Amino acid sequence: MNKALKLILPATLISGIISGATLMLNVLTMEFGPGFLFGLATAPIFFKTKRLGLVEAFLWLSASVGSWYAALKLYFLFTSDQPVGGLLAFAACGALGAALLAVAYAILTRKLNRNLIVVTIAAGAGSALIMYGILTALDDSLTTVKFALSFAVWQLAVGIVLSLPNPKLKI
Repeated sequence: MNKALKLILPATLISGIISGATLMLNVLTMEFGPGFLFGLATAPIFFKTKRLGLVEAFLWLSASVGSWYAALKLYFLFTSDQPVGGLLAFAACGALGAALLAVAYAILTRKLNRNLIVVTIAAGAGSALIMYGILTALDDSLTTVKFALSFAVWQLAVGIVLSLPNPKLKI
């Protein structure tokens, strides 16, 4: 297991749980909180293991906030008039957030890897579907535990994929 992966597992799990819990408890703003926490948790790990500077770490934090914000706005577009279908909205938002992060990561690390971007998008969409399942499991009540677990799933999945050395994909 590479060094980044060893560090990213607890960091993204904790940031995901805190992201979901703070949203339910109205501690952080919905528009920026989860993106900020994910960027804050992952920037030191990615940029220490990739030996990049403070400017790149700040840009990564900004990209993380921006990708969450874009995904959230897309979700509101999907559900503005009436629910179009939770699965479709979650998958699209998960894929968009992951795509923006993957492109930012590729640019900042100067390693544009098409496979990494594709695998990250797939992980984002797939984990967003799991988020939807967690949030709608058993009943329709939204609890802090459900929110915390659902955010941890997405942040963990995307963090793991981005920390992989070089994902192989045959298309």
